Amino acid sequence: MLVRFPSRFVLASSVLGVLAASSSAALTMTGGTADAAVKVPEFDNSAAPSVPARATAPLTDTPPVTGAQIAGLAVTPALDRVSAIIAERAQAEAAAEAAKAAAAKAEAAKAQAARPAPERSSREEQLRRLATQIRQACDDGRLHGRICGDD
Repeated sequence: MLVRFPSRFVLASSVLGVLAASSSAALTMTGGTADAAVKVPEFDNSAAPSVPARATAPLTDTPPVTGAQIAGLAVTPALDRVSAIIAERAQAEAAAEAAKAAAAKAEAAKAQAARPAPERSSREEQLRRLATQIRQACDDGRLHGRICGDD
């Protein structure tokens, strides 16, 4: 038989178990074994207070570092990275445009190659042959109607 406990009951019992374990551990701890003396340095108030040495002037006369200079140094790597990212994206866009232009040029060349070159003499020759074939078909009776001149 499987008994299901509510989650709140399980949580409360685990908290009580942890408290009981920590309390018993604290109660069973032993106290200090021996009083160990700790040496404390003695301060002598009778001596005259020493005067700190006077600060000397800097060896060189350099202007102090400003917050703007520090900020500039902190931002420089980020600015370099941003400019590198911009340059990469510009190159990628230029390459995409070049690829698109090359594809369009190739498509135009393919379409031009698919189209026969218009030669006037061959085109006129084809029309004459077609007209001759139509006349023969009309004379043979294979064609009827307005194309043959019949109304």
